[in-house]
Amino acid sequence: MPKLNGIDAARQILKHNPEQKILVLTNVESEQVARDCLRAGVCGWVYKSDRADELTAAIEQMQLNRRSFSSRISNLILAGYLKTGGNPATAVPARLSPRERQVVQLVSEGKTSKEIAMLQGVGREDCGNHRSNVIIKLKLHSAVDLVRYGH
Repeated sequence: MPKLNGIDAARQILKHNPEQKILVLTNVESEQVARDCLRAGVCGWVYKSDRADELTAAIEQMQLNRRSFSSRISNLILAGYLKTGGNPATAVPARLSPRERQVVQLVSEGKTSKEIAMLQGVGREDCGNHRSNVIIKLKLHSAVDLVRYGH
């Protein structure tokens, strides 16, 4: 989604309509993005490659005020939880600011630092600082890892 990622869109929707049910339909395979979506208040997660009956089942569960997550994302979240030994302090990285989330979104869309700086109305140095902060907060090792995280 240009200019707004799904997590921020969910937050805005639920801020104005807390009773709204949100189902994520995505290709993203990221434990962190899934956790961020859960924190934002989404009720379900289905991959675009999942079978049609899984999407139907998720919608039906949401109509019954139940949460529904495909087995793939459930397994991904569980694996992350087990990897950290269930320690919430190690399971949840530092939260990103809205500006930092926007940088991740734009990087994942293939935007250059110059383009990101122009879109955000900041200098290239500020944009570079945001990228560096994201890499540090998420304990990534490179800009390539940042791109992978964004996808």
